[in-house]
Amino acid sequence: MERHMKHTLKMQLSTTNQTVLALIGNALFHTECHLPEQIDWEQVYEECCHQAVQMLAFNGAKGQRIPADVLQKWRQSVISSAYNNIRVSLEHAELDSMMRGAGIPYVICVGTLLSSSTRSSHGRC
Repeated sequence: MERHMKHTLKMQLSTTNQTVLALIGNALFHTECHLPEQIDWEQVYEECCHQAVQMLAFNGAKGQRIPADVLQKWRQSVISSAYNNIRVSLEHAELDSMMRGAGIPYVICVGTLLSSSTRSSHGRC
C-alpha cells in the first residue's frame, strides 16, 4: 500500500513548472535551486503570471540570463503589481476608517488579485 501511494504521488513537471518552482524556492529560502538547462523564459514568465507569483519568482530569478524583452515585460509587471498592491492597501485603509467610523463590523473576503480583476483582465500580466 505504501509503495502504491508513493507511486501515485510522483508527478512529472514540465521544464517551465520546474523553473517556476525553483525560482520561488530561491526567493523564499535564499537558495540557488538547480534550474533546468533549456528554459523558455517567455513561458516561465507567462506561467508566473498565470499562477500570480510573478513578483516572487522575479526575486528568485536574480542573476539569471533572461532575454531582455522578457526581463523588461517581467519587470514592468512586477512594478505594476506593486503599485496595485499599494493602491488596494490605501483603499482598504480608507474603507476601514469609514466602516469603523460608522460602527459597522466587516470582513474583507476578496484578495488583492481578485480586487484588481474588476479593473483588468483577471489580474493577468
